[in-house]
Amino acid sequence: MTQLAIGPANFAGQATEWARAVQSHLGVSAHSFAYGQIPVLSRRTFGHKSDKWLPPGRVPYTPLRRLALTSAIGKADHVAIDGFVTIGGRVGVDSIVRDIDKLRERGRAVALIAHGSDVRSPDLHMDLSASSYFHNAPNDWVEAARQRSATNRSIATTSGLPLFVSTPDLINDLPMAKWLPLTIDLEASPFIPRAWNRRPRVLHLPSRSFPPIKGTELIEQVLADLSRQGILEWVRKPTLRHTEFIKLLASVDIVVDQILGGSYGVTTVEAMASGCVVVGNVETLAARHMAEAPPVVQAGPGELAETLGWIAGEPNMLERHSELGRGFVKRWHEGKAASQVLEPFLV
Repeated sequence: MTQLAIGPANFAGQATEWARAVQSHLGVSAHSFAYGQIPVLSRRTFGHKSDKWLPPGRVPYTPLRRLALTSAIGKADHVAIDGFVTIGGRVGVDSIVRDIDKLRERGRAVALIAHGSDVRSPDLHMDLSASSYFHNAPNDWVEAARQRSATNRSIATTSGLPLFVSTPDLINDLPMAKWLPLTIDLEASPFIPRAWNRRPRVLHLPSRSFPPIKGTELIEQVLADLSRQGILEWVRKPTLRHTEFIKLLASVDIVVDQILGGSYGVTTVEAMASGCVVVGNVETLAARHMAEAPPVVQAGPGELAETLGWIAGEPNMLERHSELGRGFVKRWHEGKAASQVLEPFLV
């Protein structure tokens, strides 16, 4: 019987959600695995779930750690390595190439899943998008991203393994890859009907503001200006655990996600599932690889203030986009679409 293990990056809990999707829609045994976090050492403990945990990288390589590594893979005969993160965790010793070789030697089928900056070429992104966050990012950070992504793309293209990408724009970087749609638990993101009888409450809550991937500095300036003018209510919160973030979505009307990346991520999906109007910047570099573009209200960096002002003056906007967004999530991000993409790898 086929068994699948997905990890260890588990960014935004996606390894866990894909494992759930495979189990629910294909009847295949699947689990996720990820590195644990030590709360006192980590500023970003979002609380995403994983079925199995690897010891944090700072834990010495001991017999106990080796046992945890063995347990993480378990009896899985198919392993999807996500985020180009090494499973061994030993800096300077382990590598994803070593992981691939060891898994293959043990007769396991291997696939690779890319999430974003692990394979995204800064130069190609700047060529495709005038609003690319790479244009104004620090040079040393761009160069590090250039080298890291080039290495990972080389591994991906020479490995001969099945390749998947979690956002459609990454097909520009890996044309042979398949889009593996981001997946969320719809039951954990209940649809909340809203009444447009007040100033719209607007949220922008990135998981991090550096590197400047989402355009947070620009977004917050616009939200501050419109809030002072009384056009909207800017909802400001510190970084939250995932469960708290989902609850917060139910109390806002508009979510501004990212305006510099040209695509969309889990925040957009969860906001649409909750019934929020999502403002973002899903450019052709992503949309051309999709059968259906997401119902995101388009706004580039220079259009955000005007777009938010227009939405605030349209009483019917919330209801119309709420239904469109929830329907889109059901079709593409509830798990069935992702499981269908993974099915050929599991046969």
